[in-house]
Amino acid sequence: MPSTRPIKLNDWGITWEEYKELTYFCLQYDRKKRDAAALLTLRLSTPVPEMYHKNGKLYGTFMPHGSGHISDPVAATAAKRDRLLKDIRMIEQAAKGASEAARELYKFDIDPRYIIRAVTQRSGVQAMYANPDTRPPMGERQFYTVRRIFYWILHEMKNGDLEPIE
Repeated sequence: MPSTRPIKLNDWGITWEEYKELTYFCLQYDRKKRDAAALLTLRLSTPVPEMYHKNGKLYGTFMPHGSGHISDPVAATAAKRDRLLKDIRMIEQAAKGASEAARELYKFDIDPRYIIRAVTQRSGVQAMYANPDTRPPMGERQFYTVRRIFYWILHEMKNGDLEPIE
């Protein structure tokens, strides 16, 4: 569980359970980036086919028929990488949107990387403000508002109510 202070987002239309889901979705950001990079460089070899008997004959296949899975291992890897990249893009675009909102609300130019660091690390905002090297260029209370905006944007993107920024 993150050590950050829980956010009250009921006024923003986000329940406690949805907030926790978004929090843990963001905590997977670094792992998803590593996995997507690893899948890019992964060389796949053809797996050993699964053998089965049907009507006295021996058959081999990569996956059982009717399983609903992609039987091509390269296509399956590409699909997994696409899902990871979509999640990564969603978090980065929500941070960019929150950064633009901060510019409009507080007249501060805040780098989206501050927001990403605040929502993807277990230490959270308080640890960022404790270290002068990682402190965002705005007050802590203002940054909490920007973080709420980030979660609202991410929530809307995940629900399909808001189109990702290109």
